[in-house]
Amino acid sequence: MGRENQQERHVEDLNWLAGAWESDGWFSLRQQKKKTGRSITPQCGITNTDSLYIKEVKSILEEVGLSYYQRSGYISDIGKKEKTEILIQGMKRVHRFLNVLHPYFRSSKKERAGILLSFINYRLSGPQNKKYGDVEDKMFSDMRLMNGYRLRESSETLRQGSVII
Repeated sequence: MGRENQQERHVEDLNWLAGAWESDGWFSLRQQKKKTGRSITPQCGITNTDSLYIKEVKSILEEVGLSYYQRSGYISDIGKKEKTEILIQGMKRVHRFLNVLHPYFRSSKKERAGILLSFINYRLSGPQNKKYGDVEDKMFSDMRLMNGYRLRESSETLRQGSVII
């Protein structure tokens, strides 16, 4: 196969993977409380019950040198089908994934991926142990809203007409 055909196949694969991620994938910022404060971890994943579909996702990720975790389990409410989740998490892994795939996204998930990429770029531009501030809190809040989470409301903020997390 010639170099031009390989490049066409590569672009075709990335378009397919971006479409798959837009259909069955997700992007999030996971917050954990720790003794030393809190941590926010970028994550993205894709879940499906079709083993050939998952095999193709993994094949393309491996072809472009992207690391991932795989988890499998059963879904009891749809006839005990086994589902598989491909998970990419952490600053460097998600950063590399988004740098490869972000140009191929076309749906509203492109904006979610953009928030994740902005969060990672912002965090990587400063000291490693920098505490989280207003910028990260805003991106975390934006991501939660885009993913359909309702923010917690207090009686005081309801009177003021604003919402807090």
